[in-house]
Amino acid sequence: MKITSPAEGYTKQDRYGETVLDFKDGVAEFDGDLPHAVRQYLVGAGYGIGSKKPTLPEQAVEPDPHADPHVQLGTPLRDAAVDPQEGDFLPPVNAGNTEGLPIVAPGIHAVGTGPIVPGPVGRFEKDEDGTKVVIPDTDVQQERETTAAEEVFIEQRDVPTVTAELGGDVGHPAPDLVGAPSDVAPASDLKSEALDAALEEAGLAKSGSADEKRARLAEHRGEA
Repeated sequence: MKITSPAEGYTKQDRYGETVLDFKDGVAEFDGDLPHAVRQYLVGAGYGIGSKKPTLPEQAVEPDPHADPHVQLGTPLRDAAVDPQEGDFLPPVNAGNTEGLPIVAPGIHAVGTGPIVPGPVGRFEKDEDGTKVVIPDTDVQQERETTAAEEVFIEQRDVPTVTAELGGDVGHPAPDLVGAPSDVAPASDLKSEALDAALEEAGLAKSGSADEKRARLAEHRGEA
């Protein structure tokens, strides 16, 4: 049986399992019938079997990366702070403004350095037997998280006061924040770990000397 390689002048011995084809100047002779799997491979690779002429397989065309630099791959990204759209969940405060107003993102509940809003992530309701249950409500969550971001990051109010007020609005204030900041020790009395914890809670940097930290915290709180 004559087997013709698609590569003109190909001279080499090829082995396919127990089948050996000794090509010389592009042609190999094989006695008997080729195993089915070998025959299928050779035909698919463009070899000529018997009187059939070989065929060159189609060459894949590599795309030119410089041909069209503006092809969009995947879903285009959108900056909700610049191009807000109706339906955005927890959109940045003052998104899309052109007046130089500060833009802050409320973020996801209890994630990041912002205030953790006390109470349900949704709203309270009572079931048939009077038990208070939490009903998920993204609109309520978005309103409360946005209010927290506005009060802390834009109005620069301290975190304990804001979280106590927001918790009180739903009858669920955090016990350790009730009455803040009057129950909080003044910045001048804080030391070491307590001082760093207060700075972190207020979203302030913890760098510098102890006196610099106290001054930074006192200025943030509006203490004399």
